[in-house]
Amino acid sequence: MSNPDERRSRLERFNDLSFGELRKFIDETLERSSGAVSDADFFPSSKQDFIDLWKILDEKIHPPRKEVPSDAPPPPVYEGPPYVPYWVFEPSDELDSMHERLDRLEDQRDEAIAASSSGRYISFLEDQMGELERQIDGRTSEERREHRESARPNMRMLGRRIRSVFENGGCRQDKNSRGA
Repeated sequence: MSNPDERRSRLERFNDLSFGELRKFIDETLERSSGAVSDADFFPSSKQDFIDLWKILDEKIHPPRKEVPSDAPPPPVYEGPPYVPYWVFEPSDELDSMHERLDRLEDQRDEAIAASSSGRYISFLEDQMGELERQIDGRTSEERREHRESARPNMRMLGRRIRSVFENGGCRQDKNSRGA
């Protein structure tokens, strides 16, 4: 197939196939053409033909992105409080390191018990663990409180948006819920 226009026209007919149809065609063709193909009318007959079909298949999965017109306005800029999801609490690095230290102390205690170490050493480790657990509890409470306070503006804004939708008639109320 030496004529590029003819080759291009043969490839264009595959653009209309769905992803599944094109994938099935490629699979079946690969099974049939296990050796060199001598028939000039058989398509796809070369490595390049299969590469071109694969490119068409790839475009069906990842369509090319459309360019943003140069006269498009810039995206809006959010000027409200920083978004802090109220349902997600992420402990600080300091709190994480405290938990890691507690894990290490627990491992040391377990090893000391398994090695039949002195009760005094085991007691010492348990005292350190107890103190660290109290520090962790205090730090966790403080960080959770700070997290709730930082999420409050977002919750208030969400509440105002919900009220405005219902006050402006944006949502229909159920007849049973009116006047309730």
